[in-house]
Amino acid sequence: MVKANPQFKNNGELKEIILSCMDISPVKKAEEERDRIITLSQDLICIEGIDGYFKYIKPAWEIMIGYSKNELLSQTLLNFIHPDDRSLKEHLNRKFSEGQNTVNFENRFICRDGSIRTILWTATYFKSEKLIYSIGKDITDRKKINQALRENEERFHQLFENMSSGVAVYEAIKNGEDFMFKDFNKTAEKIDQISRDELIGKSVIQKFPSIIEFALFDVFQSVWRTVIPKNHPIKFYNDNRISGWRENFVYRLPSGEIVSIYNDITERILAENKIKFQAMLLELVGQSVIAIDTDGKITYWNKASEQIYGWSTEEIIGKSIFEINIFPKDEMKTKVISEKEFTKVLIPPLRGVRGGSY
Repeated sequence: MVKANPQFKNNGELKEIILSCMDISPVKKAEEERDRIITLSQDLICIEGIDGYFKYIKPAWEIMIGYSKNELLSQTLLNFIHPDDRSLKEHLNRKFSEGQNTVNFENRFICRDGSIRTILWTATYFKSEKLIYSIGKDITDRKKINQALRENEERFHQLFENMSSGVAVYEAIKNGEDFMFKDFNKTAEKIDQISRDELIGKSVIQKFPSIIEFALFDVFQSVWRTVIPKNHPIKFYNDNRISGWRENFVYRLPSGEIVSIYNDITERILAENKIKFQAMLLELVGQSVIAIDTDGKITYWNKASEQIYGWSTEEIIGKSIFEINIFPKDEMKTKVISEKEFTKVLIPPLRGVRGGSY
């Protein structure tokens, strides 16, 4: 860079010109590097006047919202901001006027094609220049991802809370020596007659002291260490607070937490035991006893029936009572023994024996 410094005589005539030279190559190089960094950066960079107009915009603006540089510089910034976010601009100006030089915020810009982009800003006000220097990041995709995650979490929460099975989530503590409750759904609260708030953050051994004897604790440790899911066979749980037959399936999450999905099958076990007991009694009687379902298919055939009619249990189960012609339909004498399963016990007359009749 050359600087000229003219010198004059007393009468005003030019005496000489003193030239001074300065090498500004390093400065120009630094400016070029600065401009290159700004151009290559994915951030949105702009300078805005207090009159609301852009004074400088990085070329990335044109790519992002689809307007040309001239269009952006010739209109007030508010023309490009989403209507619901325009009041934020007044809030920021008030912050600057109160002496807060740097402000972080986000707002939405309307693109030429009508789409909306969300920008996260860091804006700094230079009072002496009456200019606002801002750097922004386009977080539109991040916001969409976060929204999708929130929706997925809500779907999972609804599924978790409305499952017909009990679900408990545990975190291993002391290297798997114990497990702490992290979550507990509504069905689990009903099964175990205890609220979620009473369990979260508490030891499973503390709250369910018979879990080791029940052998479910060994399954917890195995699944946590090997990451291999396991079924815990049907077993009776009993402590001083609660008891019942339980069936568990345990697996480990990628987070390291383990999940137990379980059902209270006490009613089913009691019903099955009752049926077994009734079946044992039916086997002991000397009279033919047959059970059918609502379609008339045979579901039970006692030993006396085998002896009287000649069909074995294996041959007869699943056949229609009307196919084997033991007796006419209008002569059936029935007794309902389980309305829930619509099972009927038939005591037929002695006719229609296999191979002949009485």
